Amino acid sequence: MSVPLASAEDWTTAYGGLSRQSYVAGEAVSPPFAIQWETTMPSSLKGGPIVSGLLGHAYLCNEQLQVWALKLADGSVAWKHDEPRDPSEVKCYDALTGTLKWTARVEGKLIHTPQVGQNAVYVATSQGKLYAFSQLDGKQIWQVTLAAPLTLPAADATLVIVGSGSSLVGVAAATGARVFSTDLGSAVGSVPVLADDGAYSAQGESVVAVDRAGKVKWQARLPRPAWAPIAVTKAGVVAASVDGGVKLLSRANGTKVWETILTGTPNAVSGAGNVVYVGTRQGTVVGLKLGDGAKLWSAALEHGVIDGVGVSGGRVLVTAGKWVASLLPAPEAPAQVSLTKDGQNSRLAWAAPAVNGSALSAYRVWRRRGQNVTMLGTAPGLAFGEPILPGEVGYQVSAIAANGAESVRSGEVTLAKGEPLLRRVAVTPVPYDSRVGALTVTFDLRETARVTWSIADAEGKALTEERTVAMAAGPGSLVWDGRSREGLTAEPGTVRVSLRAVVTDETDAQARAIPVVWGTGPASGGSPLAGPTGSGGGSMAGVPGNAGGGGSTATDPATGGGNNGVRDHGVGEGRDGAGQGNGQGADHGVR
Repeated sequence: MSVPLASAEDWTTAYGGLSRQSYVAGEAVSPPFAIQWETTMPSSLKGGPIVSGLLGHAYLCNEQLQVWALKLADGSVAWKHDEPRDPSEVKCYDALTGTLKWTARVEGKLIHTPQVGQNAVYVATSQGKLYAFSQLDGKQIWQVTLAAPLTLPAADATLVIVGSGSSLVGVAAATGARVFSTDLGSAVGSVPVLADDGAYSAQGESVVAVDRAGKVKWQARLPRPAWAPIAVTKAGVVAASVDGGVKLLSRANGTKVWETILTGTPNAVSGAGNVVYVGTRQGTVVGLKLGDGAKLWSAALEHGVIDGVGVSGGRVLVTAGKWVASLLPAPEAPAQVSLTKDGQNSRLAWAAPAVNGSALSAYRVWRRRGQNVTMLGTAPGLAFGEPILPGEVGYQVSAIAANGAESVRSGEVTLAKGEPLLRRVAVTPVPYDSRVGALTVTFDLRETARVTWSIADAEGKALTEERTVAMAAGPGSLVWDGRSREGLTAEPGTVRVSLRAVVTDETDAQARAIPVVWGTGPASGGSPLAGPTGSGGGSMAGVPGNAGGGGSTATDPATGGGNNGVRDHGVGEGRDGAGQGNGQGADHGVR
């Protein structure tokens, strides 16, 4: 591809730039993130994305050298060349339009897409040939023959380096004349990196640094082999090994500056500003502080092995197999959300969250009635109002940034009037001996409703048929004789009592887990519960272990989940009759 002069928003190769440093010195992109767009390509991609913020495109390729240009604005295809490719033919396309500009043939098969510099296009082949072609017209500038296998080259204005067998070779960018050939003792394991102070290469369980004349400056041992290519930053060399260790090594002498152990296996390493981005084979992207290696955040993207992470133009682009996504920094959810009565109207108000890389532009208001959640509209300010509605009505607010990223929704708020249909649910006796007496469920209905109830065992198998009765507002009770629909006495264990009250378009569903213990006899007292759940959600407050997925409480919204943000390791709390229970929530990745 023909690429114009690089700008601050460009990530011109899968490794950041032609020097392969996998790092840009601009500002890092900070969480929380929102997925700007995501798409699935026809086949698995090779390496990370190439980005031109100037042209507004991200470029991707696969093992067959097919190329796609996606629009950074929405991920749609700007142009593509997915026709069968001759692996010995170099093709140059206009980066903006995809028009074919020139072709050239080489000896052997291309080991990757050609690498584009300001004036030259560099190509390494399976036959040990390294070429330089003019970017303008495809004329060959020079060709050198080296020992196979070759790595991808790295280059700057004066020097081109490439791994050749067990050697690191440097040639003059203008002529191809050999500058040095340094035998490193073992096969060059990954793409070498070129910097103003020399070149760096991962060699199995070590990292080697040479100066620009090829003299070895230092060699640092790693506890295990490096799987991910190294990244060279302003602070040092970042190397990650298969045991999860990520190290920052001094560029001066290779000594360890810091080390952080991750739970996953690093597969891609890059960086921007003061953040190191590590993509793992377990599908997680982790942000580490460049200064000391402290873990800043992690994003479980759940799309398989992370192949590449590119940082460009205020966004993070991630590739994983066929999947590619653009992540934007999103604001936090609006805070201090309140709902008050104003005559016959309800008034929703909130505080603006902190800006995260892009100014706030508006807010979205969401309303829940029963099980139905509706986006009511967009509010430019910090308040919203509408007439008070009957039944339980809950509201949430999300913030929208100027870059289009939307926060997760705030916690839900309701008016005091909006009490659930089912209130003060209690079950007696607890524990329950199914051979002695009956199990009684008591509750209070806010208004006349149809109540459906049933009993199931711990595996969810129905012990009774669903029974529906019309009940008046006020106190109510239901009685179970401890027998299944087959007439058998319930065995010791746990049974679940499910209640569902329905009126007009509102539904309130609750459940309680009750231990069945033989030999306990009648037990005094009831089982005061954590309070009614929100209507329509089917949340089962009081059922141990049901707090996962972001958490749910009787009166408070989940705080660990998310909506259209990327959130990882969010923690929500749920309550049951016995006390607190924590639940992990991971919704589309990070926090």
